[in-house]
Amino acid sequence: KGRCSRKRRGDSRHFDRSSRAAAPWEFAVSHADDGATFRRFFVAATTSKQLVHAQLVAFLRVWGKLNLAYARSKHLTPYDVLTIASMIEREAKVPKDRPLIAAVIYNRLHDRMQLGIDATLRYGLHIPPTESIHQSQLETPGPYNTSALGGHFGLTPTPIGNPGLASLQAAAHPAHVDYLY
Repeated sequence: KGRCSRKRRGDSRHFDRSSRAAAPWEFAVSHADDGATFRRFFVAATTSKQLVHAQLVAFLRVWGKLNLAYARSKHLTPYDVLTIASMIEREAKVPKDRPLIAAVIYNRLHDRMQLGIDATLRYGLHIPPTESIHQSQLETPGPYNTSALGGHFGLTPTPIGNPGLASLQAAAHPAHVDYLY
């Protein structure tokens, strides 16, 4: 399953909400294409299975060093942090914005606001980043629509991509600001 040839798995992509509290290594193998691989880690693997295994090992090595105490204090699970990190990875245009985007997500979750993250809508509706988002798409209900027009409240059911180290760190340690936008 290469990244370019990956097919969406339809209904099976919806992660059982009771599993959101599980530690990442408990879902990493079955959800390797839903955020639990370290995509920037490359090795000389002879098979795709070996490559995915090496990426999972690299992810777990990095993940194990993250301090999730702040996220836990906000009643977020490790899987929630992974989901937030995936949103940050897709939404951030410059590195310094990552902790600020994380803060906006935390603050909106706390205030029970819709997250309003374009990247989640693009993921859910398969909208390429080169295309504009249309009003009708903003109003399309679905678990990946976090817009204020038709979106749901809270996090998406799964990560929307594989976050890098900087996004994982930002998701675990957001900036201490009261920004909502």
